[in-house]
Amino acid sequence: MVENPYFQFPLCALSFGQTVNARLDAILDYSVVEAGSQLFRKLTAEQQREFLVGWRQLGKLPEGFNSNNWLDRATLYGAKIIGVTYNHLGSVMRRHHALHVHITEFEKHHGRDAKVRIKRDWLFDTRDGHGITYREFSVLCAIYSAIGDKELAIVTRDRIRRCALGYRTAAIMDSELPRRADKAQPLRRR
Repeated sequence: MVENPYFQFPLCALSFGQTVNARLDAILDYSVVEAGSQLFRKLTAEQQREFLVGWRQLGKLPEGFNSNNWLDRATLYGAKIIGVTYNHLGSVMRRHHALHVHITEFEKHHGRDAKVRIKRDWLFDTRDGHGITYREFSVLCAIYSAIGDKELAIVTRDRIRRCALGYRTAAIMDSELPRRADKAQPLRRR
């Protein structure tokens, strides 16, 4: 596991799903699978084999794991690196696939989306009801997506409101908001 693991996902993931928990679980699984795919690909064939042998010897392979499926192996590697434990791989792969389809369709209509990178523990704390609320989490994601890797960025309240819903522009929000499964609306002042 890396010292300060994080999740990275497109901003539009905040517009996915019918519930907050479904959204957060899908973001978690999507991030693990995508990170695992990128990192596992960098290993040599021998390193990949040694990784799998080590997990088999520990007896920690999750239910539904298929050692002949490259994406299953990459997911297990991503989970190890980020520090996530899975007991069942089937639901992980279904959530990853569902969010991947959402992102692909979204980017087909609206272009490449901004990325959000956030600490692993903040997502877990939000999902599990400890620490920050979902509202705070989505606002933090909005701010991070606006700043990106820029030294200076203009971050307005309107931008935060739409990005917290998963939309990087007002035009995208106007076209997508009426179709939103959870019927969420932009944040208001408290």
